[in-house]
Amino acid sequence: MRALWFVTLVVLGSACMSNPDEILPIRGSVVSNAPVVGQPVLVRRKIQPFSTGSRGPCLADQSAPVIKETQVEADGGYRFRVFRAEGQPLGTLGQFCFRVETTFPSGSSAWSELSNALSLDNPIAPFPEWPVAPGIDGGVLVFEPAIPMPPDFFQSFTEFSSEVQLDHTLEFVSDAGLIWKARDVREEVVDGGRFFRRESLRLGDAFVEDFAGEVRLRATITDLSLRGQYLFYENALPPVQVRPARDLALQGTRVPFTRGLACPPFEPPCPFTDGVLDRVDAGQVTRLSLEVSPPREVEVLVLRDVALFGAAIEVELALEDGGVWSVEDKSVGSTDFNFEEFALVTKPDGGLVPLLSGYRAIGLDAGAPVQRVILKFPYGLARMRELSIF
Repeated sequence: MRALWFVTLVVLGSACMSNPDEILPIRGSVVSNAPVVGQPVLVRRKIQPFSTGSRGPCLADQSAPVIKETQVEADGGYRFRVFRAEGQPLGTLGQFCFRVETTFPSGSSAWSELSNALSLDNPIAPFPEWPVAPGIDGGVLVFEPAIPMPPDFFQSFTEFSSEVQLDHTLEFVSDAGLIWKARDVREEVVDGGRFFRRESLRLGDAFVEDFAGEVRLRATITDLSLRGQYLFYENALPPVQVRPARDLALQGTRVPFTRGLACPPFEPPCPFTDGVLDRVDAGQVTRLSLEVSPPREVEVLVLRDVALFGAAIEVELALEDGGVWSVEDKSVGSTDFNFEEFALVTKPDGGLVPLLSGYRAIGLDAGAPVQRVILKFPYGLARMRELSIF
């Protein structure tokens, strides 16, 4: 209770000492090969009350109300005059965050998110147009990068380092929900250092399965050379997100042979093989088993929206000839760090492992027919939407 009163006094005190009519400008530019004069630019604001108990950052999306609108000027720039009372929570027990966005006549859109209250000056990195239409060739998404990059940009596992950082995210979305998600940048730790390596965005028929939907592409651009003054410190400008002019419609045709299979210890029907992408609580089980009848060769295991403690998954295949083939996968795939779901469990050695969630594909190359598939989660499976084996 004392803490709440202290926060209240601090907020009210700040409001009394600040001029609510002071201007906190937001400024930036729009880049395109086509004329952009008069193109609308919007500012959205979200007020996240402290009472919501949210543990994550305040992020304004397209559902947040528009509080300002302007147009691009002849030099390609734009500028908003935001009053302090609009940009900072004066006398409000909550957090302010903002989204600055624009949509080009081609249909391409760009935006940047400010997760804090406005400062005395709020520069935004340039908004580029991305007038492309992605396609698929041999199960790989094909497109031009959101900004010009070196010729070997798409070469698999090429190390890159630059003041301008760019990654692309693929999402395949249907009426059933998010079917697949992947990024073209993988973070690796080598000899104690962190490296980022590029890989192609793959969307083979096993990832699409028999769902119909849209392939949505998004680029994230961070220019570390652009700096801004935020309150009492200097920092890089917030990343710019860009979407291309068009999405790609896709209809899958491949059904996994595991559709409808039982998966002990869960009672049938198995909630992970029914083709319904509901998020199911797994109760931190450490093992799932699927019988393959008749035995057959297998290629890949696909896990959709799988959340487990730690990154490791062990796949053990019982072969028809009596042999056993296994693989341990420690990649995190398209893992997202979710503040709302943040949790830790203790390992036997006393260390801690976090809850990781994402979309993963594990190659299976036993070279012989399989009669049983066993999945092992050393520290527990928290939830999952679907598992498919092809």
